[in-house]
Amino acid sequence: MAERRCPRPDADFAAYMNNYYAAAAKFWSVQGFAESELKPFKEALSVWSAAFPAHVKAAAEAGGRGRVRMRPVARSKPRPGPSPRS
Repeated sequence: MAERRCPRPDADFAAYMNNYYAAAAKFWSVQGFAESELKPFKEALSVWSAAFPAHVKAAAEAGGRGRVRMRPVARSKPRPGPSPRS
């Protein structure tokens, strides 16, 4: 099974990204890299953090309505596999 590093639930993602940014900023500082290189990351995190409460509120008000469930796709042909060995 593939390793999943980035959590899927939004609240878990928000906590993960806040911790990740703190670790990345510390690493950048220790390595002597320019802090300006982290500016796009910090801005994106700020946008996410500002929009997250509205997302939670909208999801709570929707009460689970409108969720899309993924279904497996029926295939007419089997997926190609490894070639048989002679």
